[in-house]
Amino acid sequence: MPAWMKELHSKISVRETHINVRLFIAKLVVNIPKAFRPYATQWWQQLAILIGEGYSFGTGINYFIQDLCTILLSWSFEDEVGGYAIIKPKSQDRDIVYSMLKYLMLNTPNNSPNFMSNSVKIVQIFLERWKESSVIPTDVIYSHLRNSETVTAGIYLFSAVLVNNLDPFNYVSLGDLRITEKNFYTALVDNLTSHEKKIYSPCSVVTGQALSYLAKIRSTVDLESVVNQH
Repeated sequence: MPAWMKELHSKISVRETHINVRLFIAKLVVNIPKAFRPYATQWWQQLAILIGEGYSFGTGINYFIQDLCTILLSWSFEDEVGGYAIIKPKSQDRDIVYSMLKYLMLNTPNNSPNFMSNSVKIVQIFLERWKESSVIPTDVIYSHLRNSETVTAGIYLFSAVLVNNLDPFNYVSLGDLRITEKNFYTALVDNLTSHEKKIYSPCSVVTGQALSYLAKIRSTVDLESVVNQH
Protein backbone atom coordinates (compact mmCIF):
# COMPACT_ATOMS: atom_id res chain seq x y z
CA MET A 1 0.00 0.00 0.00
CA PRO A 2 1.50 3.38 -0.99
CA ALA A 3 2.37 5.85 1.76
CA TRP A 4 -0.47 8.26 0.91
CA MET A 5 -2.98 5.42 1.10
CA LYS A 6 -1.57 4.17 4.40
CA GLU A 7 -2.20 7.59 5.88
CA LEU A 8 -5.80 7.56 4.70
CA HIS A 9 -6.28 4.03 5.98
CA SER A 10 -4.94 4.92 9.42
CA LYS A 11 -7.40 7.83 9.61
CA ILE A 12 -10.50 5.93 8.52
CA SER A 13 -9.63 3.01 10.80
CA VAL A 14 -9.94 5.11 13.95
CA ARG A 15 -13.54 5.38 15.13
CA GLU A 16 -12.74 8.64 16.89
CA THR A 17 -11.87 10.28 13.58
CA HIS A 18 -14.67 12.72 12.71
CA ILE A 19 -17.36 11.09 10.58
CA ASN A 20 -16.95 13.72 7.85
CA VAL A 21 -13.28 12.81 7.47
CA ARG A 22 -14.08 9.10 7.28
CA LEU A 23 -16.79 9.80 4.70
CA PHE A 24 -14.40 11.91 2.62
CA ILE A 25 -11.91 9.05 2.55
CA ALA A 26 -14.63 6.53 1.69
CA LYS A 27 -15.75 8.75 -1.19
CA LEU A 28 -12.21 8.65 -2.55
CA VAL A 29 -12.46 4.85 -2.62
CA VAL A 30 -15.80 5.08 -4.42
CA ASN A 31 -14.48 7.59 -6.97
CA ILE A 32 -11.19 5.82 -7.77
CA PRO A 33 -11.89 2.14 -6.96
CA LYS A 34 -9.16 0.82 -9.28
CA ALA A 35 -6.49 2.43 -7.13
CA PHE A 36 -7.81 0.70 -4.01
CA ARG A 37 -8.72 -2.68 -5.56
CA PRO A 38 -5.27 -4.24 -4.98
CA TYR A 39 -5.67 -3.50 -1.27
CA ALA A 40 -9.30 -4.55 -0.92
CA THR A 41 -8.55 -7.07 1.83
CA GLN A 42 -7.23 -4.20 3.97
CA TRP A 43 -9.96 -1.70 3.15
CA TRP A 44 -13.24 -3.65 3.11
CA GLN A 45 -13.74 -3.60 6.89
CA GLN A 46 -13.74 0.19 7.08
CA LEU A 47 -16.34 0.49 4.32
CA ALA A 48 -18.56 -2.19 5.89
CA ILE A 49 -18.33 -0.43 9.25
CA LEU A 50 -19.49 2.81 7.64
CA ILE A 51 -22.54 1.07 6.18
CA GLY A 52 -23.40 -0.23 9.64
CA GLU A 53 -23.15 3.34 10.95
CA GLY A 54 -25.37 4.70 8.18
CA TYR A 55 -27.67 6.57 10.58
CA SER A 56 -24.80 8.84 11.59
CA PHE A 57 -24.59 10.43 8.15
CA GLY A 58 -27.92 9.93 6.43
CA THR A 59 -31.08 7.88 6.23
CA GLY A 60 -31.98 4.63 4.55
CA ILE A 61 -30.06 2.96 1.75
CA ASN A 62 -29.10 6.20 0.03
CA TYR A 63 -26.93 6.47 -3.06
CA PHE A 64 -23.71 6.61 -1.07
CA ILE A 65 -24.62 3.43 0.85
CA GLN A 66 -25.43 1.79 -2.48
CA ASP A 67 -22.04 2.88 -3.85
CA LEU A 68 -20.26 1.35 -0.85
CA CYS A 69 -22.21 -1.88 -1.30
CA THR A 70 -21.32 -1.96 -5.00
CA ILE A 71 -17.63 -1.58 -4.19
CA LEU A 72 -17.68 -4.31 -1.55
CA LEU A 73 -19.60 -6.72 -3.75
CA SER A 74 -17.29 -6.09 -6.71
CA TRP A 75 -14.36 -6.94 -4.43
CA SER A 76 -16.12 -10.18 -3.48
CA PHE A 77 -15.79 -11.70 -6.95
CA GLU A 78 -12.72 -12.91 -8.81
CA ASP A 79 -10.82 -10.19 -10.62
CA GLU A 80 -10.00 -11.77 -13.97
CA VAL A 81 -7.89 -8.83 -15.12
CA GLY A 82 -5.78 -7.91 -12.12
CA GLY A 83 -5.91 -11.26 -10.37
CA TYR A 84 -6.37 -9.55 -7.02
CA ALA A 85 -7.53 -11.44 -3.96
CA ILE A 86 -11.25 -11.40 -3.24
CA ILE A 87 -12.47 -10.39 0.19
CA LYS A 88 -13.72 -13.21 2.41
CA PRO A 89 -14.68 -12.04 5.89
CA LYS A 90 -13.66 -14.47 8.61
CA SER A 91 -15.50 -15.59 11.74
CA GLN A 92 -13.84 -12.81 13.76
CA ASP A 93 -15.43 -10.28 11.38
CA ARG A 94 -18.98 -11.36 12.24
CA ASP A 95 -19.77 -8.30 14.35
CA ILE A 96 -18.87 -6.00 11.45
CA VAL A 97 -20.87 -8.04 8.93
CA TYR A 98 -23.83 -8.32 11.32
CA SER A 99 -24.02 -4.56 11.88
CA MET A 100 -23.85 -3.96 8.13
CA LEU A 101 -26.54 -6.55 7.34
CA LYS A 102 -28.77 -5.24 10.12
CA TYR A 103 -28.62 -1.69 8.76
CA LEU A 104 -29.37 -2.88 5.22
CA MET A 105 -32.27 -5.10 6.31
CA LEU A 106 -33.76 -2.44 8.58
CA ASN A 107 -33.82 -0.05 5.66
CA THR A 108 -34.95 -2.44 2.93
CA PRO A 109 -38.64 -1.40 3.10
CA ASN A 110 -39.40 1.28 0.52
CA ASN A 111 -42.43 2.65 -1.29
CA SER A 112 -40.70 1.97 -4.58
CA PRO A 113 -40.93 -1.76 -5.48
CA ASN A 114 -37.87 -1.47 -7.73
CA PHE A 115 -35.80 0.20 -5.02
CA MET A 116 -36.83 -2.41 -2.46
CA SER A 117 -36.13 -5.24 -4.88
CA ASN A 118 -32.65 -3.86 -5.47
CA SER A 119 -32.03 -3.63 -1.71
CA VAL A 120 -33.12 -7.25 -1.23
CA LYS A 121 -30.80 -8.30 -4.06
CA ILE A 122 -27.88 -6.52 -2.40
CA VAL A 123 -28.55 -8.36 0.86
CA GLN A 124 -28.93 -11.67 -0.96
CA ILE A 125 -25.60 -11.34 -2.75
CA PHE A 126 -23.81 -10.36 0.45
CA LEU A 127 -25.23 -13.48 2.11
CA GLU A 128 -24.07 -15.56 -0.84
CA ARG A 129 -20.53 -14.20 -0.96
CA TRP A 130 -20.00 -13.70 2.79
CA LYS A 131 -21.92 -16.75 3.97
CA GLU A 132 -19.36 -18.00 6.47
CA SER A 133 -19.37 -14.76 8.47
CA SER A 134 -23.05 -13.86 8.15
CA VAL A 135 -25.22 -13.69 11.27
CA ILE A 136 -28.86 -13.13 10.37
CA PRO A 137 -30.66 -10.25 12.16
CA THR A 138 -33.68 -12.40 13.04
CA ASP A 139 -35.27 -9.62 15.08
CA VAL A 140 -35.35 -7.33 12.03
CA ILE A 141 -37.04 -9.90 9.79
CA TYR A 142 -39.57 -10.71 12.51
CA SER A 143 -40.32 -7.03 13.08
CA HIS A 144 -40.94 -6.52 9.35
CA LEU A 145 -43.23 -9.55 9.20
CA ARG A 146 -45.36 -8.23 12.06
CA ASN A 147 -45.69 -4.75 10.58
CA SER A 148 -48.26 -4.22 7.82
CA GLU A 149 -46.14 -1.40 6.38
CA THR A 150 -42.97 -3.50 6.03
CA VAL A 151 -44.26 -7.06 5.73
CA THR A 152 -43.39 -7.38 2.03
CA ALA A 153 -39.77 -6.55 2.73
CA GLY A 154 -39.76 -9.10 5.56
CA ILE A 155 -41.04 -11.84 3.25
CA TYR A 156 -38.45 -11.15 0.56
CA LEU A 157 -35.61 -10.89 3.09
CA PHE A 158 -36.75 -14.21 4.56
CA SER A 159 -36.40 -15.70 1.09
CA ALA A 160 -32.97 -14.11 0.56
CA VAL A 161 -31.74 -15.99 3.62
CA LEU A 162 -33.31 -19.32 2.70
CA VAL A 163 -32.05 -19.37 -0.91
CA ASN A 164 -28.54 -19.16 0.54
CA ASN A 165 -29.27 -22.15 2.77
CA LEU A 166 -28.77 -20.07 5.91
CA ASP A 167 -30.80 -20.35 9.09
CA PRO A 168 -33.08 -17.30 9.38
CA PHE A 169 -33.64 -17.95 13.10
CA ASN A 170 -30.69 -17.01 15.27
CA TYR A 171 -31.05 -16.80 19.05
CA VAL A 172 -27.94 -14.60 19.29
CA SER A 173 -29.53 -11.81 17.24
CA LEU A 174 -32.86 -11.74 19.10
CA GLY A 175 -31.70 -9.22 21.70
CA ASP A 176 -34.60 -8.46 24.05
CA LEU A 177 -37.07 -10.15 21.72
CA ARG A 178 -38.56 -13.23 23.40
CA ILE A 179 -39.88 -15.52 20.69
CA THR A 180 -39.48 -19.18 19.80
CA GLU A 181 -38.48 -20.55 16.43
CA LYS A 182 -42.11 -21.56 15.87
CA ASN A 183 -43.26 -18.00 16.66
CA PHE A 184 -40.83 -16.73 14.07
CA TYR A 185 -42.00 -19.03 11.28
CA THR A 186 -45.64 -18.49 12.24
CA ALA A 187 -45.13 -14.75 11.67
CA LEU A 188 -44.34 -15.63 8.07
CA VAL A 189 -47.22 -18.07 7.56
CA ASP A 190 -49.76 -15.66 9.09
CA ASN A 191 -49.42 -13.54 5.97
CA LEU A 192 -50.95 -16.28 3.82
CA THR A 193 -54.35 -14.98 4.90
CA SER A 194 -53.66 -11.48 3.63
CA HIS A 195 -56.15 -10.12 1.09
CA GLU A 196 -53.35 -8.37 -0.83
CA LYS A 197 -51.77 -10.34 -3.64
CA LYS A 198 -48.46 -8.52 -3.22
CA ILE A 199 -48.30 -10.14 0.23
CA TYR A 200 -49.95 -13.57 0.01
CA SER A 201 -48.39 -14.47 -3.35
CA PRO A 202 -44.70 -14.15 -2.35
CA CYS A 203 -45.58 -15.47 1.11
CA SER A 204 -46.83 -18.74 -0.38
CA VAL A 205 -43.56 -19.15 -2.28
CA VAL A 206 -41.39 -18.39 0.75
CA THR A 207 -43.50 -20.68 2.95
CA GLY A 208 -42.69 -23.47 0.51
CA GLN A 209 -39.01 -22.60 0.77
CA ALA A 210 -39.28 -22.62 4.56
CA LEU A 211 -40.95 -26.05 4.59
CA SER A 212 -38.17 -27.45 2.40
CA TYR A 213 -35.45 -25.89 4.55
CA LEU A 214 -36.92 -27.15 7.83
CA ALA A 215 -37.27 -30.66 6.38
CA LYS A 216 -33.67 -30.55 5.19
CA ILE A 217 -32.28 -29.64 8.62
CA ARG A 218 -34.78 -31.97 10.35
CA SER A 219 -36.14 -29.18 12.49
CA THR A 220 -38.61 -29.92 15.27
CA VAL A 221 -40.75 -26.99 14.12
CA ASP A 222 -43.97 -28.45 12.68
CA LEU A 223 -44.58 -25.69 10.17
CA GLU A 224 -46.89 -27.85 8.08
CA SER A 225 -49.44 -27.99 10.88
CA VAL A 226 -49.23 -24.21 11.24
CA VAL A 227 -49.88 -23.84 7.49
CA ASN A 228 -52.84 -26.22 7.66
CA GLN A 229 -54.39 -24.09 10.38
CA HIS A 230 -54.59 -21.26 7.87
